[in-house]
Amino acid sequence: MRIGIEKAIIEPENLISSENVKDMNKNLDNIKVSSERNVIARKDGRFMCYAHLKAGRKAIYGKTPAEAIDKAEKREIDDKHANSDEVKYSLETYYKRWFVAKMHTNIRPQTLDRIENTFNKYYAAEFSKHDIRQLEENVVIDFLVKCINDTEKKYISRKEFSKIMQIIREAYQTYYDECVLSHENVPNGIAWDTVKRKVEEQAVIQSPKKKEIALSDTERKNMEETALLEKEVSPLLWVLVTCTGLRIGELTALTWNDVDWENEVLSISKTVCKYYKRDKQGRRIKQVYGIGTTKTAHSKREVPLTERAMYVLRLLKDLHQQKGWYKPSQLLCYDGNHYVARTAKLAKDLKKFCERAGIEPDRVHPHLLRKTVATVLHEAGMSTRDIADILGHSDIATTEQCYIISTEAEKKRKKMAAVL
Repeated sequence: MRIGIEKAIIEPENLISSENVKDMNKNLDNIKVSSERNVIARKDGRFMCYAHLKAGRKAIYGKTPAEAIDKAEKREIDDKHANSDEVKYSLETYYKRWFVAKMHTNIRPQTLDRIENTFNKYYAAEFSKHDIRQLEENVVIDFLVKCINDTEKKYISRKEFSKIMQIIREAYQTYYDECVLSHENVPNGIAWDTVKRKVEEQAVIQSPKKKEIALSDTERKNMEETALLEKEVSPLLWVLVTCTGLRIGELTALTWNDVDWENEVLSISKTVCKYYKRDKQGRRIKQVYGIGTTKTAHSKREVPLTERAMYVLRLLKDLHQQKGWYKPSQLLCYDGNHYVARTAKLAKDLKKFCERAGIEPDRVHPHLLRKTVATVLHEAGMSTRDIADILGHSDIATTEQCYIISTEAEKKRKKMAAVL
């Protein structure tokens, strides 16, 4: 302490109480402190010195003078590196700026996770360090073609391609906007339509559709009979899906408060979701699994309940009451073991349930039940707009192209016979 005062390393007005002087002297006697920095002993027992950064002076703290100095020097090195042209103008830097800006919009946290996963998969290895000032159409085309050809299947879906394109396009737009606002030399814009067209000429982008057949009337009847015989939570829930077309996340988030017995409708306003909480810089803090808002604003809806659906709900309510589980805020999927049933668990239960009902389990998945509802309603003559509203789709094209699927061959033959 004495040495620190004599060499003007520690300012006497910031001395701590005398009862801690002995401990402080031990630290000072054993550590050689750089004479270029002014270390201040604080009253809380810590030491402070300043790091000189590009943005200004920053106070750095440590338990000892050496620790404070080491932290300050490291902070200055990191700041110098971050402000080097190599880092300052890297694609990754502008991707992060766009990502953080995106966080402050109404974007769902699950979408942020998807963007980050796409970046880590395709960009993080090497292209993230590319100088964004040197980004041109040919460079982007070569990179995107390589992304596709490096995949195991040598092709990607259009949806996946759009995800990859979004990142590089938005990162470059962030750089472009920054140049405009700072009145710097504005770079030439990239013709993204040209990029997309050229990539499609050199690589395979396609969305191969699996041939899915909707559940037949017999299969749906077998499911219902098996569920009524077993009278267990999971089987009854899956029969409910065949009556309503709910997403598995919406099904898992349903509570008894969502059932309007008088008007015979289900109120869909939430879904089970999994995502990462993030800090202000967009870094992951922890993973969250719980109940959140619906997939889209249009997904908030009221689903009409048929007589069959009402019957299944009454059986499920009776089961909850018999087991002592029932209360208005309780989840319909509660089975005594899981307060928030995992969607993966329910999906696994569906496979076992179909096997018991005599249905090939490998071809059945939660979304097939949803598509079966759309297909049955379509064949019954319901308009696509009404089907889309029931399913929670904002765009009827999604319903038409992805949810109205083929039916069994026997039903097709009967339709042909009636017409031909």
